[in-house]
Amino acid sequence: MSEDVTLKYQYASRLTDYSSEYGTEGSSTYDASNVTGTPGSYINGSTYGDHVSSLVFRTYGKYWNALPFHKHYRPIGHQPSWFQASDFIELEFDIPVYPTDVRVYETFCPGGLVRILISDLGTEIPEGTSHLSSWKVLWSGASFKGEHLYTIATPKLPKLDKNSIATCRLRLEFDDKLAEYYHELDAVELVGHPWTKGITASEYLMKRIKKAVSVSIPTKMLKSLKIVDKEAAKQDEKLAEAATQFCESEPKVNYFDILPPEVIEIIISYIGDFRHRAEVAKVCQLFQKMVTDRTAVKELNFKPYYTKINGETLVNLTSNYSHAITKLDLSWTGFNHGSIDSKVAVESLKSLPNLLELKCRNCQYFVHDEFLMCLATHCKKLKLLDLFRCKGFTLPLLKPLKHLEYLDISQCFKTVDYTISKIVEG
Repeated sequence: MSEDVTLKYQYASRLTDYSSEYGTEGSSTYDASNVTGTPGSYINGSTYGDHVSSLVFRTYGKYWNALPFHKHYRPIGHQPSWFQASDFIELEFDIPVYPTDVRVYETFCPGGLVRILISDLGTEIPEGTSHLSSWKVLWSGASFKGEHLYTIATPKLPKLDKNSIATCRLRLEFDDKLAEYYHELDAVELVGHPWTKGITASEYLMKRIKKAVSVSIPTKMLKSLKIVDKEAAKQDEKLAEAATQFCESEPKVNYFDILPPEVIEIIISYIGDFRHRAEVAKVCQLFQKMVTDRTAVKELNFKPYYTKINGETLVNLTSNYSHAITKLDLSWTGFNHGSIDSKVAVESLKSLPNLLELKCRNCQYFVHDEFLMCLATHCKKLKLLDLFRCKGFTLPLLKPLKHLEYLDISQCFKTVDYTISKIVEG
């Protein structure tokens, strides 16, 4: 296969974050860091199989869902259909590019990739880091049961345009519920047009267009080029006119006035997605009153929105529904360079006296001793606590939680035996 000389081909140089791994810390067997560098198992596509030099996640397929304790891993509240990820990896590359291809080398049980996100570098990269300002979805798709072959997954990415984003960091999400066995990854390759400091995507694209054509086209003319679909515009006008006539002919009756409050409460309960609740609140004052009622929300699941949630939103929502909330999922929100720090997380817990379940999987960037002290002080009714891969606590601060029935501290490698024994005693 001939390669475009204008493109940059590179493998991941650093693993900055991940959701889980089959291997243990300090060992290279099935370790998450195995996904960096060149594909070590790839030899002409003939090395399909279980390789200890691959990245292997902790769970897979229906087997994990069938285990007795899996009930504790079921989503809290509403899980939107577009979010199916069960694992993720976050990777850094040495050279920022405008992505044209992302190649995921899968050695075993392929087909789990469901979403690719990239960081927005902006106009400059801070010295000594490739810190992102936000995550943006580059590609999304559905998982599938792959063939028994060494596979190089190459999702079809958007073409380069004036809105393209330069990046040197990827976040890949996986859903392995259809896999027959553990999904294994060998390497990840990023292909793209090299990014030049101070040059926007629009300017870079303009240079490529000018170079590709044989005649010189003025920049102003290129910027003003616009394709107008006249037939589509006429169709839109007809639809708008028909919609106006329909609305005018509809009788102005508020059917919600007829319904009992209990029925309205049941209807509103189906709007589990708090983002959808915000949209419903814009309809009218009545809807706003119903969805913002302080007793309307009992479960909040922030995991699907981990790329967008910030500290202000978290504090506002938890304080608004403070006495009603019984279940809260903050998993993945405390990721590397995340906007939720320990101070914000502690502040949100202070207003949740009736909290029964709390999930903080992969939140090692804000789960510290101060967080656990606040939890033990203000959330004494807690029955379930999930701290999977939270490495920031070392003291037995959970003893006051007398009602605690389930505690997950898997892969909390810095939680010493002393700490565990003290928690058990409590």
